[in-house]
Amino acid sequence: MPATLFRVVNQQLLRRSILLDKIDRSQGNFEGYARKAKQKVYVPYVNPLDTSVKGYVDLVPTDEVLLQLAPKGVIAGLVARGYCTLTAFSSSVTAAPVVTSAAHAAGDTVVGGTGFLSLSPDVSYVTLTNPGGSSQIFTDSQLAAQQLADLVALSNQIKLEYNAHAANGGGVWHTTPDAVNAPVATANATDLATAITLLNVLRAAYEAHRVLVGGGPVHAAADVVNVIAAPVATDILTAIALSNDLKAKYNAHRTQAAVHALNDTVNAVTLINGDSISATQVKISDAIVTIGTPGVGWTVKVQANSKVSNIFTL
Repeated sequence: MPATLFRVVNQQLLRRSILLDKIDRSQGNFEGYARKAKQKVYVPYVNPLDTSVKGYVDLVPTDEVLLQLAPKGVIAGLVARGYCTLTAFSSSVTAAPVVTSAAHAAGDTVVGGTGFLSLSPDVSYVTLTNPGGSSQIFTDSQLAAQQLADLVALSNQIKLEYNAHAANGGGVWHTTPDAVNAPVATANATDLATAITLLNVLRAAYEAHRVLVGGGPVHAAADVVNVIAAPVATDILTAIALSNDLKAKYNAHRTQAAVHALNDTVNAVTLINGDSISATQVKISDAIVTIGTPGVGWTVKVQANSKVSNIFTL
């Protein structure tokens, strides 16, 4: 079972390390005769392996550490004064990243594996290298920006194709067009807030549409298979989950057996999912690659939690 550790992050404005006294003996810093101290335990100002990242130290939860986390403990006092922050986490969260697949298709390089997300304040980096030896590094914040762009575009395409499907655009899928649950008139998404609003409206409209058999009827039978599992969206993570679920369930609904008079093979949602970076997948759009178009012979590696993965060849 993965161990629980405590991460103490330096939040000082001055460029100074923080001494954590009274816990040295518990962190393996004593040796030899009379248990002589090897070194003190400090929280560095920056991560020496990546100086763009705030400094931190991960502590084993020994009795001495737990005492200093108590209300009158040294660490608790530093946290209360804003000199540092404290996070408990599983050691499995900071395992080294591993790349198991990478391929380029439809304008995106998709990298699969494990351990791609970093525990704050660490940063994840993805490096693409072309056959000529030129490399480009993408940070998790860059990929997150792409992630939002993907989410906005996908939300708008779901609206477009759903409205066309409900109105029998391109064929006669429904005996009578669904004029009850469509068209969705909510404005197209332009940012996270408007994407959340649109997705939640689409969720309600689609859920009502898939079971509508009256008023014509619209469907020959209710679609009881392609039910939305994702909850109502409230932030970017739940919005991504909802957009991906809506895409999958709506696309399956179009050709669900015994539901439509004719399968809808026209109004498909085709844009990529809005999850450009997750623990197991990274998507890099060609639009942000400046060293060429990725393809055969390119390599990729991921750095997460200051640990570097294997190098994988596309």
